[in-house]
Amino acid sequence: METKKLQEKTKNGSKKIQRKLMFKTAVAVALVLVSVSNLQCRAKVASSRGAGSSKKTNKLYLFPTRAAGTRNATMSTRLAKQTLLPDSSQLSTDLIAKDLPFPDIPPIDTNQVVTLPFSSGTTGRPKGVELTARAMYASGAIPAYRESKTGWVLGMLPFFHIMMTMNFHVTLYLGKPMIVLPGFTPETFLRTVVKYRLDMINLAPPLVTFLAKHPIVDKFDLSHVKHVKSGGAPLGKEVERAVRQRLGIQVLQGYGMTEFVGCGCRTYPTIGKIYQRTERESCCFAPYKNPEATRAAFTEDGFLRTGDLGYIDDDGFIFIVDKLKELIKYKGHQVAPAEIEDVVNSHPLVADYCCVRGRDLGTGEEIPKAFVVLKEGATLTSETLMNYVAAKVAGYKRVREVEFIDTIPKSLSGKILRRELQAVEDKKLEMQQSRL
Repeated sequence: METKKLQEKTKNGSKKIQRKLMFKTAVAVALVLVSVSNLQCRAKVASSRGAGSSKKTNKLYLFPTRAAGTRNATMSTRLAKQTLLPDSSQLSTDLIAKDLPFPDIPPIDTNQVVTLPFSSGTTGRPKGVELTARAMYASGAIPAYRESKTGWVLGMLPFFHIMMTMNFHVTLYLGKPMIVLPGFTPETFLRTVVKYRLDMINLAPPLVTFLAKHPIVDKFDLSHVKHVKSGGAPLGKEVERAVRQRLGIQVLQGYGMTEFVGCGCRTYPTIGKIYQRTERESCCFAPYKNPEATRAAFTEDGFLRTGDLGYIDDDGFIFIVDKLKELIKYKGHQVAPAEIEDVVNSHPLVADYCCVRGRDLGTGEEIPKAFVVLKEGATLTSETLMNYVAAKVAGYKRVREVEFIDTIPKSLSGKILRRELQAVEDKKLEMQQSRL
């Protein structure tokens, strides 16, 4: 790759390029990389470091631009000694400019654990998952970018997330350069897509919703974009349809987990047929240092329990309904929150949304409840929104309560943290019962 292009990438997203160098170096010397976001709270950083291996490190390597805020927000001197690295952009430029010798590195054991990513913690505490070189390589061999005609791939998702971890491995495997943006701003994102004539983009659902609804999108010609791949959380068919109608872009959803690295992408409403290379011994490794979770994670014949509710039709296509832990049981029926959220999101005045198990305070019965964020300046009553949903779903799936709030809690990778709002609802019921 040309030095000029590498330098250009360094200016755009040098911190993430450093992660590539760090990961490859760690693997070469048989270390295990544990990725931690600088935005995480101190407790979560401590939890990540608690994943320590038999060769514990007492070092945290920080870039100067992150160090000041990190000391106060996330890191404690009780966790580790901090070492400041040179400014990352300068470090990358120095490495590019110099003709450095590369020592011979012996082949690594394919069963060697190379990284310990943490799951998102959508339904519970994040779990550290051991991933081997073999699992990473096998998933990297999946032809995720072969249909892309452009030479560039956009790195837009957090690098501590498994989807982005695999994206940069796949780009290296296929010899494609990656453009890395240090953060999301609407105009910079759109200008980058246009400048590099990207024909395929990987995005989290909130950014797909941005393409569907934000007025600034109309100012840019995105006719060269053929596919958007959404991953990290479910994306409703209404958002997919809105992107297709507005921009003529096909939206594909990825289905995957931190535990099994790879994923398959297919058009809504199915996740496709069983994907190649996903039935294999190296597909996943169980939660780290948690034998009980390991036993619970697998069936007797060795298949991973994903925690999803779904079905396979007569043609072999797989449909995912929702997570088992999050289903709402209303009058003997099972209601999937994701289905209701898709309808709520289709309302033109709704900016964000989340559906949880509410409670009928009279009977204690579970009911579908929606938390909703309205667009700026919009006004909407609970009754109007409930009637809107009722006209589009079966009777037992109707929203029985709406609460308007300012923000929907989400993980750093863009997933809705339904469990946090569920905890609020459970607390309300507990307080109500204590008064009786």
